[in-house]
This record gives sequence, structure tokens and C-alpha cells, in this order.
Amino acid sequence: MKVELLRVDGLRSLVAADLTLDAGFNLLVGGNGAGKTSLVEALHLCGHGRSFRSATPDALIGHDAPGFSIFVRFQDAQGRARQLGLGRTPGTWSLRLDGDPVSLLSDCIQPFAVVSIEPEACGLVSGPGEGRRRFLDWLLFHVEPDFTAVARRYQRALKQRNAGLRAGAGGPELLAWEQEMAASGGAIDVWRRQAVDQLQAPMVEALEAVLPSLGDCSLTYRRGWPAEMGLLEALEEGRGSDRERGFSQRGPHRGDWRLRLPGALEQQDLSRGQTKLASVCAHLAQAAVLRQRLGAWPLFACDDLGSELDPVHLGRVLAWLQATGAQVVLTLTHLDARWDAWRQQSSRVFHVEQGRVRPLL
Repeated sequence: MKVELLRVDGLRSLVAADLTLDAGFNLLVGGNGAGKTSLVEALHLCGHGRSFRSATPDALIGHDAPGFSIFVRFQDAQGRARQLGLGRTPGTWSLRLDGDPVSLLSDCIQPFAVVSIEPEACGLVSGPGEGRRRFLDWLLFHVEPDFTAVARRYQRALKQRNAGLRAGAGGPELLAWEQEMAASGGAIDVWRRQAVDQLQAPMVEALEAVLPSLGDCSLTYRRGWPAEMGLLEALEEGRGSDRERGFSQRGPHRGDWRLRLPGALEQQDLSRGQTKLASVCAHLAQAAVLRQRLGAWPLFACDDLGSELDPVHLGRVLAWLQATGAQVVLTLTHLDARWDAWRQQSSRVFHVEQGRVRPLL
């Protein structure tokens, strides 16, 4: 997938930013607070429907701006020319795909696959399970056509069961929602398990290329309820405890996957740099699965990739990205010695200052 043109206006500090991107590496250079991250955030928003910095889209609207707009002209995984437009005024989305209005945000962003690697990416390995579930579900959103509808069914049933638990509903009243949770949750579990299986080999390959000192690693999957039970049985058995707590404690909404480290090594034993590199490798593996399933690499949008990484490990990550032939957007505060070789190989370098963008090369 390749982005040809990106236009952003009114998102945080960005003012009429207009970038014609190269098919390979694109470097966004500027000081802290210049607006570099906001450009990566705009790409992430088009591919994920949410920001990696703010929980509410209205928080992205710039100071004194009536709203923000993002326009992307790109080639999708099948090489077709596409256009995507997101507009936001307080409380309201305006969505267009290939010039036509779209009612659902998920339908608008579905053709646009962006793997984002940002400073908090290390939380994927060391943080809570919510981020790892979102990581898997975003992958499934792109490779399993029925996943989004099934996930919505599960979330609706989960919400209704939780409301029933808090209202003191009896077993017969809860059963209908539990049956729906079991049906849709079982499908989600199968898809997630398959996704983890597909991530295994590319994850190992990425770690061997980027962080070989870590040794043999693998991925483990936990579905979110006891292995010896079906989900319906687990929900029925857990009603009493769930009523006391007021929410459902079992189901794919409690599922997780983890990186199994060699020997007796635990997650807390990793340095900050190792944790970030392991998380970066998970994103590289995610992109490899997308390429295998869709036939094309996604766009890589990387914010402050060089932080906490020494030149050797940063070079390994950049070499991996370059070998894919994928389109890459990278932010950095300045072009130092670590970036000299990559600047020579990059056809586009942009300077970002006070929310405005101009090409340097």
C-alpha cells in the first residue's frame, strides 16, 4: 500500500499541511512540538479510527479551529487508486471514501492499512492486555471480512449481560445474552488463536534480525476463560461472582497473548530498550502477516523510532524496513550521524515547524 498525497488541516497544530510522499522512506524533521507526531497521528487515525495519544477525537481539533480534515490519496493492497477523507467538527464525523459519503468510520478506514510504531509501543509487551487485544483485533479487522460484525455482536451482548448483572437479573434473563456471547465469542477466539499462530514465525524472524541476543522466544495465547470449559458453561458457572462484581469476568474481552522469553527470563527483566525492540518486532510481524494475507505491505508510520535505541539496533530495524520495499514515514528531531545513510537513501525529507510542512529534498 502506498500513500501518494496527504493533506491535513486543523488537527492539533497542523495548518494546511500538504505532503507528496515517496514510495520508500519519508523523513519528517523538526523540533519538539513542531507537529511531526501530529502527521503520524493523522495517518494512524485513517488506519485505526482512533488516535494513539487521545481517547476522544474532539481533542485532536486544533486551538481556535472549527474542526480538522484529513485527505489521503493512496493505492490499496490490490494496487487500486483510492481516496479517503476524514472530517471532524465537535461531536460529528464527515466521512468519504472514493468521493462517496460513508456512514460508519470502520467502513471508511478498512482499505487503509497503517502499522504505527510510536513511543508508547513498548506497552504492547509490558502493558495491560487491552493493548494486545486491540493489536490482534486490528489485524483481524483487515484480514477477516466477518470479524467486525461478529465483534460488534459480542460487545453488544456483553454490555447487555453486564447491565443485567447490575440490575439483579435472573439466570433465564441472562441466558439469551450468554448464548450470544458464546456464539460470537467462540468465533472471536478461533480467529485470535489463528492470528497468534500466524504471528509466530514472523515474530521469531524479526527478533532474530533485530534482537538476536534475546534468544529463543515464542508467543502464548490465553482465551479468557478456563480451558476445560466452553464459554457458555463458564458464563453460567460464573454468574454468582459476576453479580457481586457487576461485570462479566470471563470471555474473549479478557483474553490475552504474551511473549514467552527463554529460560527463566521475565518481562520485568528486560531493559527499556529491549522492551521497545520486542514491541517493534511484534509490529513488524503484524505487518508481515498483513502482507501474506493481503498481498502487499502496509504503510509504516513511525514516531520517534530512534528514542531509547542505540545506533546498532536502530540500524537493524531500518534495514528490516528497507528490505520490505514498503513505504515508511519516520519522525526525528534532527538529522544526526545515525540518519546520514538513510537520508541519502530517502527521496523525501520534510521540515516541520509550527504546524507547517515544507519539503527539503
